[in-house]
Amino acid sequence: MEFLQDYTFVLKHKAGIENKVADASTEVIRFERLREEYDSCPDFEKIYVTLRDGLVREMYGFLLQDGYLFRFRKVCIPRTSLRDFLSWEVHVGGLAGHFGQNKTIEAVEH
Repeated sequence: MEFLQDYTFVLKHKAGIENKVADASTEVIRFERLREEYDSCPDFEKIYVTLRDGLVREMYGFLLQDGYLFRFRKVCIPRTSLRDFLSWEVHVGGLAGHFGQNKTIEAVEH
């Protein structure tokens, strides 16, 4: 597991005849709720309000698009149960294993 942690994997969809196994789909339920949490999140509140009010289009690498806050093309996750779950899942859940703070942060950012 530790050996595999050093690699980045990309999942690619194969449509139709190329797909030898059934299509898998994942839906994050209530993901749109993130848009409602930015203005009360201590991590993103000020930047979100500034961008939402249209004072500037981009700020410190942050960009507001379709109500979602991005930084350097990565979606920002406010302090919600989703953020807690993602941190836990990458840190100790599933196949991630427990490899310390730096590896966890790197995996979450990826």
